[in-house]
Amino acid sequence: MTEQFVEIFEVKIRRNADTGIVEAEHWLFNGKGESPGGERPSTILYDDQGRVKTMLWKKQGKDHRTNGPAWIDINPENGVHTMEQFCVDGQCHRSGRQPAQIRRNPETGEITQARYFEYGVEKFWKNKPPIASLG
Repeated sequence: MTEQFVEIFEVKIRRNADTGIVEAEHWLFNGKGESPGGERPSTILYDDQGRVKTMLWKKQGKDHRTNGPAWIDINPENGVHTMEQFCVDGQCHRSGRQPAQIRRNPETGEITQARYFEYGVEKFWKNKPPIASLG
C-alpha cells in the first residue's frame, strides 16, 4: 500500500455585504499565506467593481516569488502595473543589479521610480541603468 499526501489549501473569500462583490481572496496552507504551486497569487484584492487591484505571492506567510514580482499593484481602470516588488523569503530582493521595486505612472505606465535591493538591503550603485530602459 502506497501512502499519498495531498496538500489542502484553505481559501477565504471576503465579499462586500451590500453588493456581494468579492473584495479579497486569500489562499492559506497551515494557516499561513501560500501561493498554490508557487504560480497563483496567494492574495488577490479587488476594487468595488470586482477588478483586480493587488496580487501577492507568498511562501509560508512571507512575500516570495522567484519568477516575477511577489507584489503587484494594478490600476484597475487600465491594467497598468503601478508598483512591482520582487521578494525572496520576505525580503525585498532582485539580483543582477535589477530594480527590486518599480513604481509607474498609473495612467501611462511610465516608470517613475526604481529602487534596488539585495536581500532586504537597499543598494546605491554609481552606474544604474536609466529608468527609461527598465521594464
